Amino acid sequence: MKKSIIAFFLCFCALTYGQDSMFSSIPLKNGKAFYSGIVQIDNVSKNELYNRAKRWFVNTYTSAQDNIQLDDKENGEIVGKGCFQTNWDIAIISSQDINVCQTIRILIKDNRYKYEITNFSVNYFANAGQTSGPAFFDMPLENWMSFSKKNSQKLFKKIDVHVNDVIKSLSEYLKMKPEEW
Repeated sequence: MKKSIIAFFLCFCALTYGQDSMFSSIPLKNGKAFYSGIVQIDNVSKNELYNRAKRWFVNTYTSAQDNIQLDDKENGEIVGKGCFQTNWDIAIISSQDINVCQTIRILIKDNRYKYEITNFSVNYFANAGQTSGPAFFDMPLENWMSFSKKNSQKLFKKIDVHVNDVIKSLSEYLKMKPEEW
């Protein structure tokens, strides 16, 4: 009986860990990293919110990797790709600079907007090792789970902090009046 209880506890912990631990800090939708929210901004027209959102995107994402992929003022939609660089701690004395890219979609109506941040990918260049040549890696964030769980968890927390800073920046910018820029 005691062995059965211990086995059940270990299986439960393993299942729980496997399902939630890799993305404990990153929200998921259908198994994919997904941030979303609707923000109310009273007394601001769709047109004005659209102009603010476009200026925010242009000011926030300025590298060649970042670009606006859809710019539909009539329907109030901006979709773009944003990237940021962070450091992945591979081991105690080894780290790798990586780029994290994501799709940012902003849907705009009078007095409110909705944001969705999805399609996360990680890319980096690995130098030549003793057994292989240099290589470029580009993979969905969800595939990152195959790496060290401890090191991946640290990376996911860094990504979550960055994405939440982006969401906060968007909200603050869209709430500003033009004379406050």
